[in-house]
Amino acid sequence: MSESLMGGALATATLPATTWQITQCSVHRQRCFFLDMDRHHYLALLRRAARRHNCAVHAYVLMDDHVRLLLSDRRPGLMASRPGAVESLMAALAGAYLAYLNQTYERRGVLWQTGFYRIAMASESALLASHRDIELSPVRAGQVVDPGEYPWSSFQGNALGLADPVLSEHAGYRRLGHCRRSRCEAYRQLVWAPLRPARQPPRDGERAAFRSRPDSPG
Repeated sequence: MSESLMGGALATATLPATTWQITQCSVHRQRCFFLDMDRHHYLALLRRAARRHNCAVHAYVLMDDHVRLLLSDRRPGLMASRPGAVESLMAALAGAYLAYLNQTYERRGVLWQTGFYRIAMASESALLASHRDIELSPVRAGQVVDPGEYPWSSFQGNALGLADPVLSEHAGYRRLGHCRRSRCEAYRQLVWAPLRPARQPPRDGERAAFRSRPDSPG
């Protein structure tokens, strides 16, 4: 499955310059999130900002000192090929979350580094690789063994089929299968393919129950 998906037609299918992998880091590697309610609040802000700025969120992970997102500009035609919506979304999101953090913890000062890192997705193989790269961040950091054990990424939505109000499926992801279940199965194969053979995904029915993510904290 992974060979045909990553090495076949999808590898040469080009995408317009409307989808980006974003990394936003904290200053001096300070913590971005202290409690679960902080992550809930960030995701609620992300969902609202994406809707307000006409963007779609395809993947995300919230790490202790940075966040990684896969975003698309939903504006049509030439409008979507020009910068603007993603920058506006990230600026609004960073400002709103900083205000929340400063008020909640009675802190002052900055949180995020100036600007953010952005990589354009030039093909559907790059898009799927970005999905996988983002959601494996907690595994690479040694925080979990199975990406499904980390509750603050989009893996549970993209690979396990759990409802996630933050996410929108990219057309490249939808082409993995004709239905939600088949897409999730194909995507799980993509995620696990590059990992060492001793690591196998859990069988259906053996997956742990993961916490739900309400639209807003509390």
